[in-house]
Amino acid sequence: APQAMVEPVEQASSPCHQKVIFWTQVSFQIFFGAFQFGSICIFLDLHGKVVGLFILSEIAHFLAIASAVGFSTSQGKVITGLTVAGVVVLVAGFVLSSLESLVGTIVGLYSFWFAECVGFATILLITPAIMHLGDTPVEPLFQKMETLL
Repeated sequence: APQAMVEPVEQASSPCHQKVIFWTQVSFQIFFGAFQFGSICIFLDLHGKVVGLFILSEIAHFLAIASAVGFSTSQGKVITGLTVAGVVVLVAGFVLSSLESLVGTIVGLYSFWFAECVGFATILLITPAIMHLGDTPVEPLFQKMETLL
C-alpha cells in the first residue's frame, strides 16, 4: 500500500525531494518510537527531547512533501495549511499551560493536552483532505492499493 501513495510525489519531485522525504520520515519514525518507549514517568529528560524531535521531523516531512508536489497545488496548500494549523494550536496550548496565572485552573491543566489532540487531528486530516480536495484523481490510487493488498 505505501508504494501507491508515494507514487504521485515521486512523479512530481526531484531526487533531492525524494531523499529529504525519505529521511524526514525515517527520523520521525525513530523519534516517535523513542517517544513511545520513553515514558514521561520513567524517562523525564528523554521524553521532552524526543517529543520535540519527532514533531520537528514530521513538520519537515510534511513541508518537504508540500514542496515536492508544489506549494501552489491543492495538495501543497492542504499540507502546508494543516501543518501550520497544527503547529499554531500546539504552541498556543503550550503557552496557555505555561502561564502562571492559569496554573491549577482547568485551562492551565488541560490546554496542552487539548492542543496535542487538535494538533494530532490536523495531521491525521492531511491524507483524507488531499484525497478529497487534491488535483490528482484518487481512483487510480485506490486501484493500485487494492492490487497490493
